[in-house]
Amino acid sequence: KPGFFQYLLMNKIILFAISIVVSVSHSIGQTFESYDRKAQTFYKNGQLDSAISEYSRALFFFPENPIAFYNRGVYKLELYEIELALADFRNAVHFDFPEPVYPLRNIGTCFYELGRLDSALVYFNQALEMVPDYTSVLKDKGMVLFKQNELNLALNSFDKALKIDPNYANAHAGRGQVY
Repeated sequence: KPGFFQYLLMNKIILFAISIVVSVSHSIGQTFESYDRKAQTFYKNGQLDSAISEYSRALFFFPENPIAFYNRGVYKLELYEIELALADFRNAVHFDFPEPVYPLRNIGTCFYELGRLDSALVYFNQALEMVPDYTSVLKDKGMVLFKQNELNLALNSFDKALKIDPNYANAHAGRGQVY
């Protein structure tokens, strides 16, 4: 016959198991949008870790959701978790993110941050093939070319961005770095 403490321990284990089953069954009924809204609320409140965790929970139930991968990658990039962000952006592309230009740009940004400039340039060029007038990517490409000491090509990229948006401060700043 079990003692009092063994009886309590067994009841705690049973209660814990029940709480897990209730939690999982509640989560199964949720849509991706409910996870997304909750993650966005965490983000707006400055709780990036909680937002990342919410997207991780969403991916448990929706393992091929490109939006969850993309948004989690954005938050990881913001926390400077570059390798983890890179993996998420690649998954977003793999699972057909609706507008692949955005994760492609962010993959390029990750490679730039990792100092892998040739790889960054490949992804920035892919993004520009899709959206040739994407000024942020033109600026990013200019920064890579500047770091590679390709000054004329860097200026050309900054100038293309400025032709599209003459007031684009980051392109002006990039141009200024070349001189």
